[in-house]
Amino acid sequence: MNSELNNKNRPFSNTILLVMMAFFVSMALVACDDDPLGIDPDPDPITVNASFTVDKDEPMLGETVEVDGTASTVQGADALTYSWTLNSPAGSEATLASTSDAVTTFEVDRVGEYQIILEVSAGSASDTASETVVGVAPIEEISGTISSDRTLFADVLYKVVGNLSLSGATLTIEPGTVLEFEANTRFNISNDARLIANGTEQDSIYFTSVVPEAGYWEGILFLDVTHPDNEMNHVVVEYAGGAGLHSSVDPANVVVGRSLNNANITITNSTLRHSAGAGLFLHSNGALRSGSGNNTFTQNETSAVTAYTNVLHYLDNQSTYSGNSNDRVYVYANRLQNDGTWAAIDVPYFMPGTHQVNSAELDIEAGAVFEFDSEARLRIESDVIFRALGEEGNEIIFTGSVKEAGWWDGIFVEDSRHPNGLIDNVIVEYAGARAVHSSVEAANITIGRSLNNARIAITNSTFSNGQSYGMFVHSNGSIEGSSNNVYTENAGGPVKVYARNARFLDGGSDYSGNSANNEFAWIISETVTTDSDWDAINVPYGVIGTTNFSNATLTVEAGAVVAFDTESRLSMNSGSIIIANGTTNDPITFTGTVESDGWWDGIFIIDTTHPDNSFDYVTIEYGGGRGMHSSVEPANLVISRSLNSAFLSVTNSTIRNSADYGVFIHSNGSANGDICSENTYSENAGPDCFIQ
Repeated sequence: MNSELNNKNRPFSNTILLVMMAFFVSMALVACDDDPLGIDPDPDPITVNASFTVDKDEPMLGETVEVDGTASTVQGADALTYSWTLNSPAGSEATLASTSDAVTTFEVDRVGEYQIILEVSAGSASDTASETVVGVAPIEEISGTISSDRTLFADVLYKVVGNLSLSGATLTIEPGTVLEFEANTRFNISNDARLIANGTEQDSIYFTSVVPEAGYWEGILFLDVTHPDNEMNHVVVEYAGGAGLHSSVDPANVVVGRSLNNANITITNSTLRHSAGAGLFLHSNGALRSGSGNNTFTQNETSAVTAYTNVLHYLDNQSTYSGNSNDRVYVYANRLQNDGTWAAIDVPYFMPGTHQVNSAELDIEAGAVFEFDSEARLRIESDVIFRALGEEGNEIIFTGSVKEAGWWDGIFVEDSRHPNGLIDNVIVEYAGARAVHSSVEAANITIGRSLNNARIAITNSTFSNGQSYGMFVHSNGSIEGSSNNVYTENAGGPVKVYARNARFLDGGSDYSGNSANNEFAWIISETVTTDSDWDAINVPYGVIGTTNFSNATLTVEAGAVVAFDTESRLSMNSGSIIIANGTTNDPITFTGTVESDGWWDGIFIIDTTHPDNSFDYVTIEYGGGRGMHSSVEPANLVISRSLNSAFLSVTNSTIRNSADYGVFIHSNGSANGDICSENTYSENAGPDCFIQ
């Protein structure tokens, strides 16, 4: 019964279901057509446009600027949101009165550009606009003489329309102040005036020109100004150097001192640039006070700085001197008589003329470079402590402004004997143009001269490309303590020294690579009264003339080669001792500078009977050129003469190629008994071994 009822009701239920489905479909179609819920399937887009006006294009300092953004527009929305940003000049503390109102303001507190940015937005849409206004200062024209105390302010632009002078008064310049100079004007500071120009890193003080052109105005001159309050800190001086501010100075942005007028000032953290001359001219009567430094000298036409020898020590290694048309410090030659240090700066010192250091203690920093002009020189005179201490890989360089052998004269250590004098890790090159005194010969470095004693130790240094010798040491000079040097590519030879100084030529130095015709360490003959060791160096010694030892010991190291120039000789006199002991592998050789029989005279043992006199593993050759006394014959080796007694032991040695006798022993001389039989004799023109 129930199943029948259910079957009867099923068609009705299906009908209801179909009716309901049709209702919902129709409702959906109606909704799509008429949006009965209020949802727009395709809304209008929102667009915004940012725009604003500024009431002043060049507002003066202290003025209020209004910016109005009501010109901005929006479509598709009812309202805009405003967001303002202000980018101010360095040092400015300007702020917007509101960053979200349609109209806002700010106050100009610095000269310079103010960038205003507006962003407007509605919904997800936004747009930006920007404008720039330039804050300017009120202009005050100045010229003439300031003779009473005065202050210049940053909220005024000072136009210097005629020459400006500060005399006997104090001028204080606030940070951020600008002085613009008209053409051909200058600023003279004199009569013990005080300039206090103390800017800051954010607010430099500017001395500039109306037109940004190098040399447009003449510059700042300090003369008769010595007060310690004078200061330029965080100052920019630019576009000057149009003319020399005095006949005794060169054009520059800033000139300190002149002939007959002293001046000093402290200059720190400042920039001197765009000069038609130098950034700074430091006269011999000028000075930078202690504490000066960390300055920038750049984009100047003739040099970063022009100075004199006696004030060079005022330049510091924390300043920047590069980026100029001539990247150098130009140094006028005069005499330094004050202690100081020549700093290693980032450009070379350019050195024309003769630079003298007298009665001073001078240090040169590692890395300093000095370029000498044609025929220029550096002269170290009396009572000087001269220390040029470079470092390996950071040598001090003394060179020519043109890299040409003999371009300049060289370094002359003339009359300085202090034991603390030292040249270490230094390069001296392209010198030797002229002898620095009539008693010496041309060289890259010369030590001593007639009537003047000099001493300096030289270590780890190089002397090269000289037109004459790498080094010349006079008999009054000394290089005691020298070692490990290089003397190379010199036209006259590596070194030339008087005989008493040959003992300072060390075996650790390199004397090779010089002119092929002058590959000798030259020794100028004289009488030597100091014990001497002649090391085995890597070139022959070249002996010129007659070298006498008297009351002194000569020790010749195994492996040494001693070559004698024509008609030269070695004589051992009263009280002397000679010890020349070679080895099988390292014999000692006494020879000629030219391998020709009789080229030199020979060795003369005259008046010494000391039992230590000995030759062992020695070669003597090409001597016998002239008889060394009327009582003896020419020979490679002569022992004694009339009226003098002498002794020498000769073993394991070779005597050859004499133009006459090999060995001549006078009746007053004596030798080891087997001297004639135990040594080797060959190619001697006369008897090999003669005992009178």
